[in-house]
Parts: sequence; structure tokens; C-alpha cells
Amino acid sequence: MVTFFLISLFFPYFLESAALSGVVINEILPSPEGPDAKEEWIEIFNKENSEINLSGWQIADTAGAVKTYAFPKGTKILGQGFLVLGRPQTKITLNNDSDGLRLIKEGSVIDLAIKSEKQIEL
Repeated sequence: MVTFFLISLFFPYFLESAALSGVVINEILPSPEGPDAKEEWIEIFNKENSEINLSGWQIADTAGAVKTYAFPKGTKILGQGFLVLGRPQTKITLNNDSDGLRLIKEGSVIDLAIKSEKQIEL
């Protein structure tokens, strides 16, 4: 119990974000073969067994000319389902050398993916 208390003091954001949602950024394709403007995509995954309404949620990149995409009203993701969002839909340009994505619900970042030349953390 004491250990949990100490962890929650030093890492409150981590504990809060882990509890907010079962939806995560699952995979991104920032530098595809072919034209980036048409071929880049972001995939999110719902780890829960039930459908989640994404209306009003947002995805934003973290570097360069930062863009934010808001999920339109009525956007849902099935339980254990995937949702792929292409660059033509989101208008988010993923920098080829390094960038990141934030998945945002009601102003809180619930997932973060960071891409660098050497690795991708999802």
C-alpha cells in the first residue's frame, strides 16, 4: 500500500492516463513507399471488449507544424477493433525523422506515441 502511494505521488499523470481509456495508438506509417500525402496513416486500437464512442476525441502530432484532428460526432470503434485514419482525412503530416502523436480525450492525453529515426514507441 505504501509503495502504491509513493508511486502515485511521483507518477500521477501515468496512473491517471492508464485508467482513462482502453483506446491506444497502435501503429503509424510516417514514411511510406509512394507519396506521403496519400499513403501515411495512423491506426488506433480499442483494447476493451465493448464499443467506444470517439466523438470529440482528438489526435495531434507533436513536432513541426502541429496539426490536430477531431473525431467527428458519431465516430465509434468496436470492442477489440481497429480504426485506420489516413493523412487525407486527418491532415496530420508525420515528420519522417521524428514526431509523435497524442490521443486526447476531454483535454487529457490518454496515449502518446513517439517516433524517432531509430525506434517507434507505441
